[in-house]
Amino acid sequence: MEFYQQALAIRREIADRAGVGRLLNNMALTYRKLGKDTQALIYFQQAMIMLEAIDDKTSVGRLLNNMGAIYESLGQSTKALKLLAMAVTKLEKIQRWRGLSDCLRVRCRNNGC
Repeated sequence: MEFYQQALAIRREIADRAGVGRLLNNMALTYRKLGKDTQALIYFQQAMIMLEAIDDKTSVGRLLNNMGAIYESLGQSTKALKLLAMAVTKLEKIQRWRGLSDCLRVRCRNNGC
């Protein structure tokens, strides 16, 4: 994580919002893989702010999907389904079919499909 922190400081210094958003997303994914879901959610939320600011709809859709998957694993199905529905809506609008299929797979897992 030290490498990510260094890279994040550089991206912030040069005001690279896209780079900051993507780094925060990568940090969140790393925390998720380490089983630190609460920490992952914090980084996903920070990434969301940056990526929404630059109107990166694809990345925002993926973030919503990732956050929904975490809430699903934490047993918070209502919150998970809400986030996944938002992800599906965003990804449908921009016709990102691969991201959409990932969202639907998580939703199906939530509902026993």
